Amino acid sequence: FNTHQPSRNPEDKAYLVPNWLTIINGEDNTSQYFRIRKYDESGKRIEIPDNTGTVSQVCHARKNELRCRVSPLGRIDIDGGHVYPGPERAGLIEIIPENTEGRYVASLVRYGVNSPPDVYSSRYSFGAQLQARMGQGREQVLAVSSAGGAENWVEIANTLNTSVRAQVEVVGYDGNLLYARSIRLKAHAQMHLDVSEVLGPNASGVLRLRGDKPESLLAQSASYYLNDEKQVMGVQISQHQDTFGRKLYGTYNRYLNAYNWLRLVNLEKGKRDITLIVHRNDTEDAYALSLPGYG
Repeated sequence: FNTHQPSRNPEDKAYLVPNWLTIINGEDNTSQYFRIRKYDESGKRIEIPDNTGTVSQVCHARKNELRCRVSPLGRIDIDGGHVYPGPERAGLIEIIPENTEGRYVASLVRYGVNSPPDVYSSRYSFGAQLQARMGQGREQVLAVSSAGGAENWVEIANTLNTSVRAQVEVVGYDGNLLYARSIRLKAHAQMHLDVSEVLGPNASGVLRLRGDKPESLLAQSASYYLNDEKQVMGVQISQHQDTFGRKLYGTYNRYLNAYNWLRLVNLEKGKRDITLIVHRNDTEDAYALSLPGYG
């Protein structure tokens, strides 16, 4: 979660960045119970006061964790960080299903609003959804970019109860290594890297991440787009991707005059030739592309 205000306009400093956690039960006939814990950026467990009542009627707080019940094929939407620990904080949410065989999905949505806490919001400036995932130690890849004047931050979190060493590299669009660092992250701790500073203005590249323990790291790339008044006009967050060498498919949508950008990354040392096929209604166009090593 991240409740820091991304706007650089002082008038927006007090505005809330709500983070809402959603859990959906995929079981047809059985309720499921989940324990939810939160950790701050340093990895310290966040205090959640014991309830005299309930949270969202289905969650009870006890011993610094929530225990929530989700009905069959039901969902709950609860505070994902803007209440506990509150504004201007970042951290990790741990979801522990009591039935390890039960099916469920979970996500966190960050919103930008035009009001402080406890005041009705009349306008939203952004909404960005993150799917809950397990950590991993094998190589992860994130597309990063400062194009369009974006401020691009990469958030890296350790999901384990023990420390992990993370190897972080940023490679430019031409395959040149721009940044390399080995970082020791404490249990449940995280780091935030301003990749737009590494790339420079209007540039793109790739962040590569590896951990020295399996199921250890989560990563996501958040791009913030500001207007001339330094207010946030939009946010785009992409999560880590596994690397593939086989044929891949994706969709595009030009409705509402939307821009669509496709980012292709070569993770090998040598040049890579690929064929890009774009389908339009009943026609298709093929493009031969060549990517430099690590470009």
